[in-house]
Amino acid sequence: MAGLKKRRPQSTGSPNIVLVLFLIMFFLTNIIFGLLWYFAVDERNKAFKERDSARAEKTAAQQAVEMYQTVADDFSQALGRKLTGDEITTLDTKRKELLADKYAKLGEKNTDTYKKLIETVRADLKFDEATGQYTTTYAERYKEESDRATQAIASLKKSQKDFMDLQAQFKTLGENQDKFFADATVIFDKQQKAVLKDANRQSEEMTKLVQVNAELNKQIVDDDKRRQDLEKNYKRQVKDLEATLAAKDQERADAGLNRSDTREPHALILDISGGKPLWDDPVGAITRVDLKAKEVTLNIGSAKGVRPDLTFNVFAPSKQIATRPEKKLKGTIEVVRVVGPNSSIARITSMYDSEFPIHDGDLLFNLFWGTHVAVTGYVDITGIPSESPSEQQRQLGDFLYVLARQGILVDAYLDLTDGQVKGAMTQNTRYLIRGDDLRIDQKELENKEPRAERAVAVNNGIITMRRDAIDKGIFVISARNFATVIGYRTATAKDQVGFQPQLPTAGTVTPGLQSGVGGAGGRDTPPPMPMPEPKGTEKSDMKEKEKK
Repeated sequence: MAGLKKRRPQSTGSPNIVLVLFLIMFFLTNIIFGLLWYFAVDERNKAFKERDSARAEKTAAQQAVEMYQTVADDFSQALGRKLTGDEITTLDTKRKELLADKYAKLGEKNTDTYKKLIETVRADLKFDEATGQYTTTYAERYKEESDRATQAIASLKKSQKDFMDLQAQFKTLGENQDKFFADATVIFDKQQKAVLKDANRQSEEMTKLVQVNAELNKQIVDDDKRRQDLEKNYKRQVKDLEATLAAKDQERADAGLNRSDTREPHALILDISGGKPLWDDPVGAITRVDLKAKEVTLNIGSAKGVRPDLTFNVFAPSKQIATRPEKKLKGTIEVVRVVGPNSSIARITSMYDSEFPIHDGDLLFNLFWGTHVAVTGYVDITGIPSESPSEQQRQLGDFLYVLARQGILVDAYLDLTDGQVKGAMTQNTRYLIRGDDLRIDQKELENKEPRAERAVAVNNGIITMRRDAIDKGIFVISARNFATVIGYRTATAKDQVGFQPQLPTAGTVTPGLQSGVGGAGGRDTPPPMPMPEPKGTEKSDMKEKEKK
C-alpha cells in the first residue's frame, strides 16, 4: 500500500524566491513612486514661490509707480498744473501715504529724498490741508518775479535816463560854478582889502579896550576889597545891635513886663497905612481894562511863567517913580487865560473903591511869585475850619496846590497827620507861611487820646520849624497875610466891589498892646491851649547855644 501512494511531482522553482522577488519589486516600485511624488511636490512649491515672488515684485513695482506718480503729480501741481477734483482727492490720499512712510519698505533709494522735497515744497508754497492744494504755485511765483524783473528793468532804464539828464545838468552847473567862482574871486579880493583895513582899525580899538578892561578889573578888585571891609563893619554892627537887643529884652524881662499878645512876631510885609508893599517891585502892568466884563489884559504871559489861577495886587503907579506904587490898594486880579508870551487875561476878584477903579497902566505886585517857601501849621484859606485830621490834611493839600498854581516852590511843609516835616528849609527858602496851631482839649490830653497827641506833635512841629526859620533868617508870615499879599481871594468872598483890605497881623510895637487883625476882639479863633514842653525846648536850645 505504501507502494501504491502517488508522489507529487517536483516543482521546477522555489516559492520563496518568487516572494522575495515580489517584495523587491514592491519596494523598488514604492521608492520610485516616492521619489516621483517628492520631485512633483518640490516642483509645485518652487512654482508657488515663484508665483508669490512675481506677485510681490508686481505689487512693489505698482507701489513704486504709485509713489513716483504721486511725486510727479505733486510737483506738477506745485508747478501750476490744474487738477480735477478726483485727481486732487487721489493725490492728497497718496501724498499722505507717502508722507506716512507707506513706501519705505520698497527699498527705493530716493524715497526719503522725495519725502523731504515734498515737505519743503509744502512749507514753501503754504499747503492748505482743507483744500488739498497749494495756496500759490511756482508758476505764479515765476510770473511775479518776471513782472518784478520787467519793472526793475524799466526802472533801471528810467534811472539811466535820469542819470544822463543829471550829468548834463551837472555839466551846466559846473560851468556856471566856474564862472561864479571867477566873479566871486574878483569881488572877494576887493572886499578882503576892505576887511583887512577894517580889521586893523578894530585891532587898534581892541588894544585900547583891553587897557580899559585892565583898569576896570583893578577898580573891581579895589571895590571888592572895600565891599569886604563894609561887610565886616556891617557884621560887627549887627553883632553889636543883637547884643543891645538882648540887653533890652533882659531889661524888659527884669522889669516884669509881660506881653498880653500871645501871637508870634513875624516879618511885616505890607505898609499898615494902606496895604502897600514896602520893598516889593512890580512884576507887570495892566494894558487894557474892561470893567463891564470885570476883565483886564496884562503885559506878561508864558515867557515869564504866567499860568491860570495866578493872582496879583493892583496899585496905581507913582507920578514921581513909575515903578513904585502910590496911594491905597486898588484891588486884586486872577489870571484866567494866557494869550501869548507877553499877554494874559485876568478877572477882577476885588476892588477897594469904586471911585478909585482899576485903570490901564496900574502895577501888578506878588511878593511870593517864583520864590521858595515853607508851610507850617493848619492853613484854612477856604473860611471853613475843620477839626477832622483828614479834612485838615486835605485842606493843606489844597493850599499846596494853590501855591503851585501861584508859581511858588514849596521846600518843606508840616504833615498834619503825624507832625513830621516833609522836605527841608534851605538857603533858597525866603518865607515861612505860618498856619494856626491845632486846638488841644485838656481832658483828651490827660487821657492820652490820639487826637490830642497828634495835636501836640503838630504844634511841636510848628515850634521846631519856626525856630529853624528864625535861625536861618527866613521871613515868617501868617497864612491870611500871605493871601492878602499875593492878592488871593477865596471862592466864598462877597461882592468884589467895595472890598476893604485888612491889615496884616504882625505883632505890636509896644509890649502889652494888641493891634491889627487878630488882636483883641479881632481873632477868628481862640488861642491854643498850652501844650507839654517838646523834647527840643527853647531853654535846652539856649543852653546848648551858650555851651557852644
